[in-house]
Amino acid sequence: MRFGRTSAWLLAIVGVLVFGCSGDGEGSAEESSDSVSTTTQDNSDAEQTAADREADEAIAESALLTLDDFPPGWEAAPANDDEPDSDVLADVADCLGVSEAELDPDNPKATSPTFTSSDDEEVTSEVTLTPSSGDASRALEILKSDAAPGCYAEAIKALVGRNLVASDDVPENVTVGEPTFNRMSFESLGDDSVAFRTTIPVTVESLDVDLYVDFVFVRVGRAGIETTFQSQFAPFDTDEAARLTGVVVDRVSSTGAT
Repeated sequence: MRFGRTSAWLLAIVGVLVFGCSGDGEGSAEESSDSVSTTTQDNSDAEQTAADREADEAIAESALLTLDDFPPGWEAAPANDDEPDSDVLADVADCLGVSEAELDPDNPKATSPTFTSSDDEEVTSEVTLTPSSGDASRALEILKSDAAPGCYAEAIKALVGRNLVASDDVPENVTVGEPTFNRMSFESLGDDSVAFRTTIPVTVESLDVDLYVDFVFVRVGRAGIETTFQSQFAPFDTDEAARLTGVVVDRVSSTGAT
């Protein structure tokens, strides 16, 4: 039993806030939300040329996880290209007190394939190059705000209700419970980091299954890193998640583009 589409929707919503804040939105996170602290902006308004974007995308691509980073038996499938649900995106922005433009900017990024184990665990990585370290810092500040867990829990709940329950991929004998989205303890990585766990209870006839999706966000200079770890019955091994995330952190650091 697999729930790949579930994580795709979650990634599309939670991932929109990954190190994407730009100076182009109508009002900044510092100005519009009491729960988000102020960070000094540095050069985030500088325009980026097409050549600069291409270079940043190449840097991001070079730092992603590859199949060689995993133990024997893992497989790689193409990255999922689901776009964020615009209604949920608007709800999250409203809940956090920030503009939609801040949550979903157009920064150079690259996304890895989806890596899958024989136990149906799934891992992905994404690297984004923001205009400045200040932009990347502000994104983490929003994620670390007191409002973030509740806002995302409500967004995920709405997303599951609108997409998962109504999906043709889910049999009629499957019942989906109320998801949670909580901050989790995790090894400190890069210049700053934070991690969250989403838990979705699922009942298949008389069998109860918990679906877990862990999100790890790391800033290295102006680079933002997101790794995600999906599993069933038990959370993905935290030490292994830290190791894999650390691989991406080290690669970003070695590029000298931070």
